[in-house]
Amino acid sequence: MPRRHHRTSTSQTTGPDTRSESGDRSSDLLSNYRLQSVLRSETSGDASGDTASTTHDEWGAAIEAESEVLAPYQSEIAEGQVAQPGQRDGVVPWLQGALQGLGYPTPSSRTFDGPTVAALQEWQRLNGGAVTGVFGPDELSLMQRALEASISLVEFKENAPGIAESTLAEYLPHLNASMLKANITTDTRKAVYIAQLGHESDGFNTLEEYASGQQYEGREDLGNIHPGDGRRFKGRGPIQITGRDNYESYGAAIGVDIAANPDIAATPEVGFQLAAEYWNRNDLNRFSDRGQFNTVTQRINGGQNGKADRRNRWSRAQRVLRKWEDTPDVVPTPVARPDGIGPDAEPTWRDGQADAVLTQLANGDDAGALQQAGELADRAHAEGEDPAPSSLARDAARALLDAQTAMEEARYEDAKGSAHDAARVTRYLRDNDMASGNLTDPVIARAGELWTRANEAAKAASNQGDIALLEAALPMRRGARGDAVAALQRLLGMDAGGGAGIFGPATERAVKEFQSRHGLGSDGVVGGGTLDKLRG
Repeated sequence: MPRRHHRTSTSQTTGPDTRSESGDRSSDLLSNYRLQSVLRSETSGDASGDTASTTHDEWGAAIEAESEVLAPYQSEIAEGQVAQPGQRDGVVPWLQGALQGLGYPTPSSRTFDGPTVAALQEWQRLNGGAVTGVFGPDELSLMQRALEASISLVEFKENAPGIAESTLAEYLPHLNASMLKANITTDTRKAVYIAQLGHESDGFNTLEEYASGQQYEGREDLGNIHPGDGRRFKGRGPIQITGRDNYESYGAAIGVDIAANPDIAATPEVGFQLAAEYWNRNDLNRFSDRGQFNTVTQRINGGQNGKADRRNRWSRAQRVLRKWEDTPDVVPTPVARPDGIGPDAEPTWRDGQADAVLTQLANGDDAGALQQAGELADRAHAEGEDPAPSSLARDAARALLDAQTAMEEARYEDAKGSAHDAARVTRYLRDNDMASGNLTDPVIARAGELWTRANEAAKAASNQGDIALLEAALPMRRGARGDAVAALQRLLGMDAGGGAGIFGPATERAVKEFQSRHGLGSDGVVGGGTLDKLRG
């Protein structure tokens, strides 16, 4: 593939933004919707890059993972308490899920065990944190930002078809760490970054230029002033840093002497750091945010070489990253620009068309918001303006009303689906700059709270049937089989697998642990006292 010549930029490197701290960050947790291993890992796409939407349950699992597991421990961690090796509760399941999503092999043991400590230490090392192996306020803050600046292994695979999963799994922690360093925290930025790196690395097939580098021999504009410099400092890393000057400058910036050891620039750890440094120096987030993809290409390539391939990769990345949001039943097809509205016209939504509706939704006035959104959409259409923002806000209001109605009628799965839709369309408004984040986040949080209430109600209804089955089978001990045992396993939250309905050693251990946690005699026999605690 054609190679271009990087020159050292004099622009300043900018690091990741820090999120504002407050006593209540539930909206931050909900708006940070990507516990990647939960949201994305159960979906797959075909060879064309089209992908299936995630289910309501997967979305809800992510909401639960962040709001129900992390939130109760948020204030304790923020006040200085830490999760220590050996701990078996609290934030540990969330931490393990987060590490898995970020690409670090981590067990789902719910215990802060040796492999979890090792994964946390590796994450701390690659992301600039103190390598302590404990999880406290500094780690929590950094990991929340890291989750925003990340993609999942499934997303990576869909953006790099044909590459061995083992290779992508090796690259993923380094790719995610580089996106954090470059403040690539939105799907808009991620799509551009992945597309450009994908082209430069031949679809992540190589982190080193295929050519020998002889073509750069004697190139003083690249700093190649010594014999052999062309081959020595050929393009390496996923963004292909080239030439002695760049090797010296970029190596100094990341704290690695790649000029003395050029080959390490082609390793995942160093190569992706170089890509982040290049992205920051050239202020490429600014152009990504504006949709100026060709400008990004120009700053990377010095021209438009590979334009078609880059744009195809960009389209694929956009589809993959937004697959669970851009579904026709929730987000309408964009309407044609009305006559008389030029490409440089200021969009109506900048005047607060959607914000006015979201303010009412944030305050709980769903009916009023629905009425106002309809009026604004009709007026925008009549005046030849774009009605999409108010139409989308109307969809969010209708979905919240539907969720409330379904809750009142005990249609809990319907309530979960409508709450999911309300959050999804509101997120679309925010991510496409059609509304202010300080207004969308409370609405998304409301939707998440509604989903959680519906899910808990659905669990309670299901639990009543399991309690009845178990009550009729008491006492129950090791060796029992049947539907009552399966009910017990569900009530204990076990993943029984092939042992569903069989009271074996694993079920006995789970019963004993449950009894111990609730101050009961740990005999492993389910009697009336254990049943009372299971009722909650």
